[in-house]
Amino acid sequence: MFKSPRNVHLILLLLIFLLSSLDHLTSPVTESIAAPADYASACAPCGAPCPE
Repeated sequence: MFKSPRNVHLILLLLIFLLSSLDHLTSPVTESIAAPADYASACAPCGAPCPE
C-alpha cells in the first residue's frame, strides 16, 4: 500500500488536512467567539476597553 508514491502523497495530504483542522478547532480564539457578552463594553474589535 505504501509502495506507490501516489498513496504516500494522498496519506500525507490527509494527515496535513486533519492536523490543520484539529489545530483550528482547538484554537483558543474559538472560546472568545462563543461568548460575545464578555465584550459588551468594548469599543474596539479586539476587545479593548473604552477610554474614559
